[in-house]
Amino acid sequence: MKTRPSKYVVQISDLTEEYVSNWDEGVGHIAAWAADHRCSMEPKHAGRNFCVWWLRSGIDLVATALLERRYSHE
Repeated sequence: MKTRPSKYVVQISDLTEEYVSNWDEGVGHIAAWAADHRCSMEPKHAGRNFCVWWLRSGIDLVATALLERRYSHE
């Protein structure tokens, strides 16, 4: 079984799921969403292939964001 190049997935709560070409683009996408909604990004969990942020407006949790690297196998 061959491993294909990885895909990077950005999920913001249940609102959106998009594929991006690299990790930095994914972080930029989340940062842009946070700025558009006047939120700060608070990192909550990180692992080898993922990171989760809480997107907050003041003390209110507006959304959660996930950036994950996924591999596909043939």
